[in-house]
Amino acid sequence: MWKIDLMKSTFPANIAQKILQIPLAETLGADFQVWKGELSGELWVRNAYKLLQIASSDPNNILIQVDLKNFYKQLWNLKLPSKITITVWRASWNYMPTLVNLRSKRVADNTICPHCRSGEEDISHVFRHCPVTTKVWQMLELSWVNNLMIQSFWDWVTWIFRGVFINNVDYFTAEYGSCGG
Repeated sequence: MWKIDLMKSTFPANIAQKILQIPLAETLGADFQVWKGELSGELWVRNAYKLLQIASSDPNNILIQVDLKNFYKQLWNLKLPSKITITVWRASWNYMPTLVNLRSKRVADNTICPHCRSGEEDISHVFRHCPVTTKVWQMLELSWVNNLMIQSFWDWVTWIFRGVFINNVDYFTAEYGSCGG
């Protein structure tokens, strides 16, 4: 729990308010080093500065909590083809070459989805909102993943893996291949 009086007496009001908006971990866990600003995991001041410039006022965009660590531990322990686990990992960190991501790297100009031409090709569109994707989920008899009540891509991915999907790993592996694929 934050010591609110100490924060307000130590920092200017606007800074104290931002600090107090940072959510504290709900459960205690071991600290671990994570830097998501670079694929290599190395910290560069230049990239930290860029990350701070683009980060919204929501501290959850930068914080990594125990549930995140647990999710990835469970993901890597699933008996799924490595192609799938790596794709899920890359998608969850938004490390996919979507047109929106390519535009941010100045590789692409147009971000409209080339398959449906009805939305920007970001990670959520690719896996959830594109009509072509919806048809693929249906053809795979996995249309239950189209839960549009869940707004964020991260919440959607963790919903799939926490709940129903873990129970259907045997079905998925039998239908689409075993580990190491």
